[in-house]
This record gives sequence, structure tokens and C-alpha cells, in this order.
Amino acid sequence: MFGKFESIDIQRKPLVDVNTKAVTFGSCFAFNIYQTLRQYNDNLVSMEFGVQYNVHSVQNILNNYVKGKYLEEHDLIPLNSNELTTVRYSNLYFPAAYSDKFLERARTRESKYWENIKQAEICIITLGTSDVLRLKSTNEIVTNTNHLDKSLLLEDRLSMSDNLKCLEQIREIMKSESQVKHFIVTVSPQIYKFGKSNEDYRVVNSSSKANMRAAADVFYKLHDDVHYFPSYEIVIDELRGWEYFSLDRVHVSNETRNYIMKRFFATYCTEALEELTILLNKAAQLFYRFEHFYSIGFREMAKEYYQKCVDLLDSLSDVQMNETKKKTLIVQMLLRQNRYAEISNLLESMGDNRRNFVLEFLYALSLKETGKTEYSIGRFKALLEKYSLTDENQALYVKIYHHLGEMYYQQKELHLAKEYFTRHCLSSVNQLKPSLLNDIQINLPE
Repeated sequence: MFGKFESIDIQRKPLVDVNTKAVTFGSCFAFNIYQTLRQYNDNLVSMEFGVQYNVHSVQNILNNYVKGKYLEEHDLIPLNSNELTTVRYSNLYFPAAYSDKFLERARTRESKYWENIKQAEICIITLGTSDVLRLKSTNEIVTNTNHLDKSLLLEDRLSMSDNLKCLEQIREIMKSESQVKHFIVTVSPQIYKFGKSNEDYRVVNSSSKANMRAAADVFYKLHDDVHYFPSYEIVIDELRGWEYFSLDRVHVSNETRNYIMKRFFATYCTEALEELTILLNKAAQLFYRFEHFYSIGFREMAKEYYQKCVDLLDSLSDVQMNETKKKTLIVQMLLRQNRYAEISNLLESMGDNRRNFVLEFLYALSLKETGKTEYSIGRFKALLEKYSLTDENQALYVKIYHHLGEMYYQQKELHLAKEYFTRHCLSSVNQLKPSLLNDIQINLPE
């Protein structure tokens, strides 16, 4: 029988509003925080090239940025005959035949990422694990194994003092190089299955978390500008006895993640931002009903919920949500219905306010779908020239290359079609598809 439910008492510190510039570092949970806050605040910066499971990797990346040391050829390690990787980032692969082009693109992204980091006012760090792997050849701690042969790696563990030293160095860098005035530190509740291979992973995970938790405790008690958010304790203690993990018994469930984020919002977000989350959650419910009724053919009912959602968005003040973001949400609903003519008209009416990569992409797509091929090609090409490739728009870059290849193919411009289909295969910095590339080179006629 369950006892009385008691929530952990967390002191409220309203640090984040709709305009606060913040950066998140660390494990998967840092990205969960970013994804949730990003719905209400456009000024957040996420981790470039994937997560950092240990705090040493975060500190190492920032040290390299301060020194202007972006990726170079000597940082790449052969993964197989076709691919190279680097231990600085997670899940980053380079095709060996095109490593120079990919390095140039990666360095551009690193430089832009560092410039965005320097604008941050809040720094959020989530600690994942104290267990690390080192390259035998250099003793360098890897951010992720990136499928390297295990014989090249050594198991190790960061002590409490190691974790604390890294946190102190991160704070020192951010205080001197950025606008950060507050740090929020938390320990990820996720269970990690790696570490000492001769012990049960749950025992290893517990002792690993203990080192980080002790370091976080000392860190936030030493500095008035550091705040500790107990996400780990919420899962382990506050929700004890409840079903808080997903089926893999490693990651927390979606319900648990949502609950933790509600506690995070209640602790660190201003009343204005909390009010906005309530309104946008209501809009999301209306949007869900619109999609549901539209998908099952109840078009009139769908239109009703579409209008309710539009009216709710229109009721938001410019402070709560700017006009560009409102129009973006409305465009998303129109997109679900393939109403490209209305999308085109709506985005055309925005004029200079359409200066947003996603909206410009949708405008070009709507022109394509309404038969304005030449205009669409021009818009897609302008996008490629105007915006640099980032993690957030990478998927749309891939789609742009595909759309351009498709339109040129339809126009019998086969040389250009091959060029853009080839770029489509090479446009992902994190993933190589050599078989697709070979298929295009061989099978697409001149």
C-alpha cells in the first residue's frame, strides 16, 4: 500500500522568461529541457553534434572553442574503409572521400555555435555519468565511442573531485566568455548501461551518480549563482513506487519526463512564461483535435477546431508570442491539410517578417506545390546561400537538395538533377549513405 505522496520542496527562482537567452549542456536530459523550453522561448541554444554524457567532454569542448581550436584533420579517426569519426562529439561521422568538405562545414557550425553560446544568460548543465572511456593511444576521454573498436578504448571513472573541477572550469569559461549570470545544474535520472563490464550496470550506475551528485552539491553550495534542480531525486525518491521508467527500464517514461519539466517550469520560469505554457498547451489540445478529426474524415469538425486554435493564437500578445511564431503554427495546420495555396498567400503577406529558415522553406515548398517551379527553385537556392547548416535545419537542407533534384529531373536538366541528388546524400554531417550515393552516380542518366 502506498503512503502519502510528498513532493520535494524546491525553492522558486524565476530566472527564465520568454526572452531569456539560455544554453543547455550535457546528457540527453539537457536536450529534453531544451526541446520543452524551445516551444515557448526562441532564444535557446542546444548542444551541437549531439549530447555529452560526461562533464569532462563539455569542459573540453568549451576549452577548444576559447582557444579557437575547431576540428582539424588530425582529430579524425578511421572507423572503417569508408568513414572517419571523432571522439570530440557524439555520433559524428565523415565520409573519407569527402572529409575536407565535411570538416569545413563542421568548423562553420562550431564557430556559429560558439558565438551563440557567448550570448547566453543562463547555463543549464545536466550530468549523465562519471564513467568514461579513454583512447589508449592518447589517453583522451571520448564523448561517445561512435562505434570505435573496443580494443582501442580503456574504461575509467571521474571522481567527485574530477567532476567538480570540470564544473568549476565550465563556470569560469562561461563567466568570462559569455553573458551568463546563473547556472542550473541537475543530475540525469536516466540509468546508464555502460561502465565497469564485470559489474551489474545498476550497481555501477548508482556509484557513478553518487560522484556527480556529490560534486553538484559542493558546486552549488560554493557559488550563489549556481542552483541545483533535483531531477534525479524526483525520479528516485518523490516518484518512488510509481511506474516512472519506460519499457527499456533505462530511460524515464514520457509521463515522468513531462512531470519533471512541470516541476522545472514551476521552479525557474516567470509567471508570464507559465501563463503562456498553459495557453499553448490548450492550443496544442485544439491542434490535436483538429488533426484527429481531419484524419478520420470529419472535415467540418476539423475546421471548427482549426478556427478555435487560430483564434487562441491571435489572442496572445506580441510579448507572449511574436507574429512570426503564430503564423508558423497556423502554417503547420494548413500543411497537414495540403492547403499550399493558402500557405503561399499567408507567407507572402508576411513579407520581411518571413525571415526565418523554416518559413522560407515552407514558402518555397508552397510555390513548388502550386506549380510555380521556377520561383520555387530560386527560393530554395536563396535559402542555401543565406543560411548556414546547423543541427536544427539539417533535415530541411536534405529536403531542399531533394526538391531541387526532383524539379531539375522533371525539367530534363539531368546534370543539375544529379548534382542536387548527390548533395542530398552528402548533406548530412552525421550520417553517410555511400550505397545511395553510388546508386545515383551509376544509375541516373546524363
